[in-house]
Formats: sequence, structure tokens, C-alpha cells
Amino acid sequence: MAHLSIRNIGPVKTIDIELNRINIFMGPQSSGKSTVAKIVSFCQWLEKDCLLHQTVGHVDNAYIKTHLFDYFAMTSCHGKENAMFHYVGNGIEISYMNNAVTVNKTSGFQTMQVSKNLYLPSERNVLGIPGIFTTKMPNCYLLDFLDDWQIIRTKYSLDTKRHLLDLKESYFYDSKSNADMLLLDDGDSIPFSEGSSGIQSVTPLCVFIDYITEWIYSHDEDKSAYSRRKYRQAAISRYFMGKSETFVRMLDDIYRKKSPESERISQQLADLVDTLNRIQENKSDMLPVEDPDTKNLIDELTELEHGISRPSLSNLVVEEPEQNLFPDTQVKLLYFILSKVNYLRDSLIITTHSPYILYAINNCMLASKVSEEDIDEVAQAIDIPKDAWVDSNKVSVWELDNGIIKGGKTIQDERGLIRGNYFDRVMHNVMADFHTLVDYSE
Repeated sequence: MAHLSIRNIGPVKTIDIELNRINIFMGPQSSGKSTVAKIVSFCQWLEKDCLLHQTVGHVDNAYIKTHLFDYFAMTSCHGKENAMFHYVGNGIEISYMNNAVTVNKTSGFQTMQVSKNLYLPSERNVLGIPGIFTTKMPNCYLLDFLDDWQIIRTKYSLDTKRHLLDLKESYFYDSKSNADMLLLDDGDSIPFSEGSSGIQSVTPLCVFIDYITEWIYSHDEDKSAYSRRKYRQAAISRYFMGKSETFVRMLDDIYRKKSPESERISQQLADLVDTLNRIQENKSDMLPVEDPDTKNLIDELTELEHGISRPSLSNLVVEEPEQNLFPDTQVKLLYFILSKVNYLRDSLIITTHSPYILYAINNCMLASKVSEEDIDEVAQAIDIPKDAWVDSNKVSVWELDNGIIKGGKTIQDERGLIRGNYFDRVMHNVMADFHTLVDYSE
């Protein structure tokens, strides 16, 4: 997985960690959880962006300011003295320090797979505000969240409605009225905006997570003409990357400076993309594709494009899944998330304040340790779906406090389980006051 270091950005003073497949960041308000989640989300997205460009030459300080600090409403952090983050992922290494940026490809860049990235903000209840889709707002993570919702919700009609855990409501999109709806257990339906705050919080979680972990792997996503062109150019670039070191340098040069030769390469890429467009629009009679070498080239490029345009893994960042939810629903939601995420393929980041989320993930890790001969018996005895049982070696639970990782490591024991003394500490102050008051009341 990836390595991440952050220093002096937002509430984070200093952290240096190896990310796991599943990472839980917990702690009080303003401890730095969201800052970590946003930087990880950006870096995961940047890897995909560099893959589609087939270069890192377009990433500079202005790019970081626009796509990280401005995008995630962290503008005051940009250019801050001694601010730093360093990320080493599957295909790139990026360093930001003292307002300077360095990005390099790693050895895995050429074989890096395309990801589908999801950032689910804590402000997701905004979907329930009447007229929210016509509200003007700057280009930021909330705007993308709203735009993505308007695309994804169309996949969930009344016939393909999304059940909301074991609650009484199901979500569906009514295309006739262009409205988000809730189907009640008595068969009636109401506008989504009239649902409870908990329903408005849990609905986008269930819908987005279902879409990004299941729907996209069994369907072809809708792609704009711009997106298709971008994927085709990435396929062509990857093809020539494997053929010529000169092309690698030329492609970087396209983004760093406009020399006559780089302009020529750029135009050739555009021409090849247009050729593929016309062929795939059944206008091949206009093209000289009878030549075997040309046909082989087109076949290779088409295969590369297919591989690049379809995601091979999902990266999910979920902010405060417990928001506005009853404790029992928090637990069921965590089980749902883990049952949908393929931890052998995907990555998951969760930020949380909730001990119930931690209790639930501890149960899922403990369930995975059941012996083979006892699995069926245990599965019938507990309410945790088997799909949610997760190998504790794939999970890291980090406690953030005052901008640092408390203790410098996870809060897990040698078996990977969350230490019992953590839960004892959470309840200690509450119960100490309770016992003191009992003594006085008697």
C-alpha cells in the first residue's frame, strides 16, 4: 500500500504512517482526521490523473493549490511555513514542502491500474435541501459530490431501488419528476427531502458505496465525449511509452514547455484519438485499415483503452459514517460498508468519533479469526454478515490527538484487535462521574 507523511497542515502537527487496505482514523474534533482523509483522497485521485495523462509533468504548485487546498477548503494551509506532505503510492511519489512540489513516477507507474475514487463528505445531508442542485457554489468537493449524485442516482429506479440497511425505507430515483424518493414499508413513497436527518445521512452512503463497489464492475459507466477522448489518449500514450524512451520525454515536455517537437507529438496524439473515434463510430470505410499493421495497431490501442477506461479497484474515503444515526444503525452501517468493500482489491478510509463504529469493526476482525470448522456455527449465532468479516492484518486503526498519532502506532494489539483498554478509557470518565453521583445521591 502507500506511505504517508504530513507536517504542519491544518490541525496535523506530524504523522508518518504506512497505510493499510482499511484505515480507521478516530479522535476528537479538530484532531486532524479530516485533513489526513482529504490528503489521502487527493493523492489517490492524483495517481489516476497522472495515469490518464501518462505523465507527471502537469503537476506543479498551482495544480496542488487548485486541486487540493482550494478544492477541499484548505486554502489557508497552502504556502504555510514548514507545511509538508509526502506520499508514495502505487505509481507516483509526490512531495510538497515549503510551497514547492516534486512528483516522480515509481517503478509501478507503467502497470498501474485505473481506480474509481470516492470521497463521501460529512456534509452529505446537503442532498436533502430543496433546490440544492440549482445553488451556485465554487468548484470544490461538495460541488463534485452533488454532480456525481445526479449521475449515480439515475441507476436506482423503483425497479432497482437501494434498500437502506434493515430500515423501513428504500431509496429510488423518479425520472419523471426528477426527484429523489423514499419508498416506505407500507408501499407509500415520500420525497427524500422529507426523510429524517438519519435517513438523509445514510442514503447517500448506501447508494454511493453500492455504486462504486458493485455497479461499476457489472455495468458500463456513462462517459462523456471528453472522458472517452481522455481515455483514448491515455491508451495511445501508454502504447508509445512502451516503445520509446524519447516519447516519454516528449510527453513530459508537452506539459512542461511547448517546443516545436512536443507540439508535433501532441498533434499526432490528437490525430490518433480522432482516428479511433471514427473507427468506433463505424466510419472505418473512411480509413485505410486494410493494412495488417494498421489493424494490429488499432486492436492494441482499443484493448489498452478498454483496460484503462474500466476501473480495476475502488478507493473510498468516508467521513463520519455515524452522523445522525442511532447506535444500532451505526453498527449495521459499518457491517454494510465492510461487506461491500473487497479488501483484496479496494482501499477504505473512515474517519469517526464513534465508539460503536470501533466496536463493530473489532467484532468483524474477531469473527475472521474463527476456526474453519466453526465458521457456519458462528455465522448462525451472530448478526454479523460473513461478507463483513475482515482480516485484522488488513486493518489499521489510528487514534489522532492534538495533531499526532497517539502513541505513534495503531491502537491494536498483537492480534490486530483494538485493545480493550481503549474502550475502558473511553468509558472511564463517564462512569467515574456516575459512581460519584450515585454515592452522593444515596
